[in-house]
Amino acid sequence: MSRKKRFVKTLTDKEQFTLEQGFKYGSAPDFRQRCQILLLSHKGYEVKQIINMLDVSPHTVYNTIKSWREDGIGGLVRKKGQGRKATLQADNAEHVEVTRKAVEKHAQNSGLILEELYTQLDIAPMSKRSLQRFLKKMATAGRDSEG
Repeated sequence: MSRKKRFVKTLTDKEQFTLEQGFKYGSAPDFRQRCQILLLSHKGYEVKQIINMLDVSPHTVYNTIKSWREDGIGGLVRKKGQGRKATLQADNAEHVEVTRKAVEKHAQNSGLILEELYTQLDIAPMSKRSLQRFLKKMATAGRDSEG
């Protein structure tokens, strides 16, 4: 007994247009891929064919179809809280304070700042670019609270 074939049978013209626009102009790559999965499924491609064409896992295809059926186009958008969590948290007072002191001590030397953060905060290694993003968050958060 094989698995029941799952695909998107009917799409209204409006839904199809929305998915095509999402596939062409969507800002997030995962959203564009989910739109493409649904369009291919609507065209009659089986899950195995979609998997091979897009090089995705079966779970991706099945979950995309399920999300579409349950939530429509909103089910294709990445939800808040998904993805990797930041190593340094801007709302963590200890992270902010230790980083601020390290920056004052080793201004313009991100390598030394990172070493100090590793030893004092016991955090996983992170890139210099991650440190730059965190410092930018700290700077904009301080500016917002002043004005």
